[in-house]
Amino acid sequence: MSMDINIESLAALSPEYILKFTATDADNISKMVQINDSVSLYSETQLVKEKIYECETIANASKFIHERKSFIPLITQAYQYLLTV
Repeated sequence: MSMDINIESLAALSPEYILKFTATDADNISKMVQINDSVSLYSETQLVKEKIYECETIANASKFIHERKSFIPLITQAYQYLLTV
């Protein structure tokens, strides 16, 4: 997997691009972050993508996600990785 694809998939978690998040993005992120179930990551994302989109910034999206971490643990894990890159 190329670095460009990894970066594109991580960027797909940002509020600007979250509405275009795909199952392929979930699979790529799952491999990077060592999430065992990319389908669940994709499903979690689909449930909250409209709310993440409304956050407008990664900082606001991170706060939104952190406040709901027990309900969306895989997105929380992916965002923690995104913020450290």
